[in-house]
Amino acid sequence: MYVPALFLPSTIIRYTKNLQNIQDAILADAEKGNKVESKLALHLGGYQQRAKTLRSKIVEAGEALEKAKMELDTFGTLQIAEEAAIPRRLEALREEVTSLSRREREAQELFRARREELEGLSGGGANGVH
Repeated sequence: MYVPALFLPSTIIRYTKNLQNIQDAILADAEKGNKVESKLALHLGGYQQRAKTLRSKIVEAGEALEKAKMELDTFGTLQIAEEAAIPRRLEALREEVTSLSRREREAQELFRARREELEGLSGGGANGVH
């Protein structure tokens, strides 16, 4: 009776050992893969945290930039308004100075007239004594 070499006990034992060796190698590779995956997960977690932190800082910087732009625009508008108001204010101050000068001159003239009137009534004597 002819038995193919495939089914001989020595062949079966050899294939069984080869299968066991392959399974052991697969198991060892799986363990190494799990360790590498664990290390990569740790690194990935660190990178994700760093990305989250950087994203937060970028958002904060963008908000600060927008706020600064708004303030710059506001102060620019204020500067334009102030520059437009300066001539009006100067003119108002000049008019006020002119008015005050005129009033002071009128008051001085009134004082001089009253003093002359008083001297005329008192007859030029000191302290009203004749």
